[in-house]
Amino acid sequence: MLFLTVFIVVIPDLYSYFPGKMDIWIGQFGATDATYFIYLYFIASYFRLYSSKLTRKWEYWLILVVIGNILLFISYSLPLFISDATHNYLNYSQLMIGQNSTVITMVAVSIFMLFVNINMGKVRCINYISASMFGVYLLHENSFLRPIIWNYINNNRFTTFTSMIINGLKYSFLIFIICILIDIVFRRILFEKKINNLSLKLGNYLDKKLLGK
Repeated sequence: MLFLTVFIVVIPDLYSYFPGKMDIWIGQFGATDATYFIYLYFIASYFRLYSSKLTRKWEYWLILVVIGNILLFISYSLPLFISDATHNYLNYSQLMIGQNSTVITMVAVSIFMLFVNINMGKVRCINYISASMFGVYLLHENSFLRPIIWNYINNNRFTTFTSMIINGLKYSFLIFIICILIDIVFRRILFEKKINNLSLKLGNYLDKKLLGK
């Protein structure tokens, strides 16, 4: 996990601070959107398999979430405040908010582990909705729909900070609800049984051919 962290998070993150200074392309380390997603899956699996007293403390993860968000706020807002007509530091406001950012990764993992370690009991509504989260991700973050969604929701229309926050939350909520409904209706209700039956038949067929069962 340390090896993957260095080559998928740390080195690509350094490119933000020292562009063109490492004489290599980050793709040579396999740092892509897909490998980053797999890396996060490995992180979650690691904590599930090798949890300790430290990783089970939700207070520890809450502290990391707060620290990470403070760093993100400072890194984004400070260049905006100190920029003027003669000194433009706006490009620096984007340094820590990239996908492969070390701080973003820390916040993402910390938020995940925070809720993993909060015992809310069994809430049927939350459990039902959570089964659609991967579907929501695939629907709104694929290369076909992402340009349509985010080109329609143009940040230039948000003229003030308040309107950006209000509209950002509104559109995020709408996208979330619409994607959940699509996943529930088309995958879980209409096609889930058919897909499960097909995968079961395919698995049994491969068992017979490959394992002689």
